[in-house]
This record gives sequence, C-alpha cells and structure tokens, in this order.
Amino acid sequence: EYLRIGGAGLIGIRPEICARTLAEIRQCVGLEVLGLVSFVNGGQKCMPDLTCYDNCAYQAKNSMFAAGTAEQFAKDIVNMIREQE
Repeated sequence: EYLRIGGAGLIGIRPEICARTLAEIRQCVGLEVLGLVSFVNGGQKCMPDLTCYDNCAYQAKNSMFAAGTAEQFAKDIVNMIREQE
C-alpha cells in the first residue's frame, strides 16, 4: 500500500523490515518525508536484509523469507512509487 500527500509518502506493508532497507528505499525515492507502517493487512514477521543473513543474526534465523528478499522488496517498492509519480 502507498499513499502520497504532497512531498510526503507513506508505505504500508505486512512484514517488519530492517532500518537499512527503509534507508535504501528513502534514498532512491527522494521524497521529503517517507514513513513506513508494518503489519498492514496482517503480519509476516521480520524481513531481514542480507547483512542479517551474513552475520547469522536472530532475525535471519527466525525469518520465513529467503536471503535477498528484502533487497528485491526495496527495488519493487521504489519502482511502485516511481510509477505513481
């Protein structure tokens, strides 16, 4: 889900994501303000980034998502936002 009001955007997603993933999305989109709400329309636990998998972090060990999913998700979100511009 995505909502844009002026120079601000709000993303609504099911899983939690790492701060690095959100920072990557913010950098690529270039909006003044971009917020994120997790657990929209249900929950899916944490979607760790590759760093979590490389470090065998708790998030990676307890995730239902494969390594690389967060990075692909970030690309998809950026594309979705750009298409709506």
